[in-house]
Amino acid sequence: MKQILLVEDDHDIAALLRLNLEDEGYAITHQPDGGKALQCLGNPTLGCRDPRPDAPQR
Repeated sequence: MKQILLVEDDHDIAALLRLNLEDEGYAITHQPDGGKALQCLGNPTLGCRDPRPDAPQR
């Protein structure tokens, strides 16, 4: 199962995204705070993808 780190400070949007992504078979780790999300990136099971088209990817 692929895991996604969801960084979203709006609770309602995060809940909707989580519901839909879990329905598609993803495991979701949610962080409403960007600083805490950066700490999660040390977890080797999480990749990093910035949704902006011109952003560098890790």
